[in-house]
This record gives sequence, structure tokens and C-alpha cells, in this order.
Amino acid sequence: MSRIAVVLLSVALLAVAAFPTPPPVPAARPVGVTRYGISVTDPYRYFENMNDPVVINFFREQNQYARAVLGNLGTPRQQLFDRIAALDNAGSSVSGVTRDGPYYFYLKLKPGDNSPKLYVRNVEGGDERALVDPQSLATSGKHFTINYFQPSLDGSRVAYGISEGGSEAAVIHVVETADGRVLPDAISR
Repeated sequence: MSRIAVVLLSVALLAVAAFPTPPPVPAARPVGVTRYGISVTDPYRYFENMNDPVVINFFREQNQYARAVLGNLGTPRQQLFDRIAALDNAGSSVSGVTRDGPYYFYLKLKPGDNSPKLYVRNVEGGDERALVDPQSLATSGKHFTINYFQPSLDGSRVAYGISEGGSEAAVIHVVETADGRVLPDAISR
């Protein structure tokens, strides 16, 4: 019986020693405010002042504690990161599915792609094909994204907005569904 107690005590001490001492809990400094007849007391309102040395020190200690805990994870941390990366790249993501004319149009992000491509597929089946690939426009470190798209009612053409570098100022282009040819006219912002 005493051996079991010693083992349990040892395990408990090792578990406690594995994590650093948590930083102190911030002191409560209640501030009361009455608005429209309703009284509210906020014990941590002083945290709104990011120039207060007490607040700065609190966040510094929280940062040190978090880094110490995460730093002690070692191999499990890397395994968790690898698992999240594997799940993130496990399959394709499809969004914005719409049917116009004899086609389905949708945005699809495949594993390894930086941004979704605009795809088309015949309603009756067949292979999908990419109509617009923003990655093909990327040059010298510039990144492009399809912000939106709208097929014509018969599905023969698709208007799409594409922007550079995450901007929301898209340039509208029109692509022919049949052959993927982008029409020469564009509407900027």
C-alpha cells in the first residue's frame, strides 16, 4: 500500500513540475458606472488602459507563461502541428455552387492551392474543368483571388471579380464557358 502512495505522490509531483508556475491573477479594481438607471461594476476595467504598467506587466507575464507551457510540449506539439497540417490538406473545399443553364459553377480549393479556382461541370455529368485560375496570374510575388462570380442565365458566360493581394477592389472580367476564353473588356473598380 505504501508503494502505491509513493508512486502516486511521485507522479503528482512530476506533473506539477512539468508546468511552470502560472502568473499571478490580476487584482480586481472595481469601477462602478450607472447608465440609464442601470449600475454595472467592472472589476477589470483598468485593463482598457494599455499604457498602464500593471496591464503591460500582466500581458508580459501571460506571454512568458504561455511560451513556457507550449515550449514544454516538445514532440507532442510538433505531432499536433503535423496532424493539423495533414487534416488541412486532406481534401478539397467547394463553395459557391450555382446552376445556370446546363452547368454547375463553383469555387474549389484543392490541397496545396493558395486560392480557389472557378470550375465548371456539365449538369449531366462529365469531368470538371477550371475556367479561372488566379494562380496563373501570380507574378513576382503578387497574389490574386476570385472575389465573386455570376454566370449568365444560359451559362454561356461567367462574370467574375478578381483582386490582387487580398484587396476588395476587384476587376470584373467575363469568360466564355465553352472554351475558357476571357473576353478582352474589363471593368476596374
